[in-house]
Amino acid sequence: MTVGVISAVDRDFGRQSNDRVYQDMIQTDAAINQGNSGGPLVNSHGEVIGMNTFIYTGSDYNTGSIGLGFAIPSNRMKRVLRDLQEFGEVNRRWTTGLVVEEITPLVARYFKLKSSSGVIVTEVAAGSPSDKAGIKVGDIITTVNSQRVRSDRDIWSVIDNSDLRGGDELKLSLVRSGREMNMSLKLKELKR
Repeated sequence: MTVGVISAVDRDFGRQSNDRVYQDMIQTDAAINQGNSGGPLVNSHGEVIGMNTFIYTGSDYNTGSIGLGFAIPSNRMKRVLRDLQEFGEVNRRWTTGLVVEEITPLVARYFKLKSSSGVIVTEVAAGSPSDKAGIKVGDIITTVNSQRVRSDRDIWSVIDNSDLRGGDELKLSLVRSGREMNMSLKLKELKR
């Protein structure tokens, strides 16, 4: 049995080059070596609190542990397991019903905007999550989940890197007619 200490929680690594998303990870100094990732991380009561997932090696060439391991929290494992049981895969298909464009100098001048920061809403589908949230054409979205946005890719990156799916909420900061507002938008799951 290996004993270790949890030294941090909620460690975020976002989407990796292998297309895996590592969010809200548990950091531990318990030994995680090749071959035992996928094993349980347990607390002092023997309760599973996470699944050992990867180690930090310090370089692309060194494959041994330097004492930093990371585990997926058990609540996330349960969510993934439910998706696998119900769909045979993790369902990350969703819609916002929102179309946005970058704010170019020309767009900023046309709408008499003080800055070109954010994205402008150019379309909101009727009955969509964006419509239900109260988002309007002409709104300027400045942040999504506290992260600044300058293009539609930034919004999709926030969603992808946060491992969000249908039913999860986005917190938006936007400007409408010069007034700052905060809104929540719930992603709608797309059926197969």
